[in-house]
Amino acid sequence: FIFSIKLPRPIYISLNKLGASTTPMAMLVVGSLLGDAKFKEIFGNIKLFIVSLLRLIVIPLSVLLILTRLNLPPIVAGIPVIISGMPTAANAAIFARRFDSDYKLASQGVFLTTLISIATIPLLLFILDAI
Repeated sequence: FIFSIKLPRPIYISLNKLGASTTPMAMLVVGSLLGDAKFKEIFGNIKLFIVSLLRLIVIPLSVLLILTRLNLPPIVAGIPVIISGMPTAANAAIFARRFDSDYKLASQGVFLTTLISIATIPLLLFILDAI
C-alpha cells in the first residue's frame, strides 16, 4: 500500500474474488450453527433480547447523546451512531466455535440482532434525520 505496487491482473482478480466471498461464507457458517437451534430457544431467551436491544438501541442513542453535546456536524455524529447500531458480526459465532465457547448462543445473537436491526436501523436514521 505504501509503495503502490500493482499486482498482476490475474492475482488481483483472484484475491478480490476471495475477499468478496468471505461474507457469504461467514453467513453459511452462522446458518449451519443455527441449524440445530429451535426458534423457541432463540425467541424465548429474554437475556438475548435485552442484550440485543442494548446493542441496537441503547448504545447508539448513548453515542448520539454524547456526540450531539460536542456540537459536531450531523454527518460526523451520524456515522458513529449508525456503526454502533449495526448487528453483531458473524465473527462472534465463528470465533466462539473456533475456541470451543458457546457458539450456539453467539449464532443466535447474530441472528436475533440481524432480525431486530431491520427495524432499529431505520429508526436510528429517522432520529438522525430529525436532529
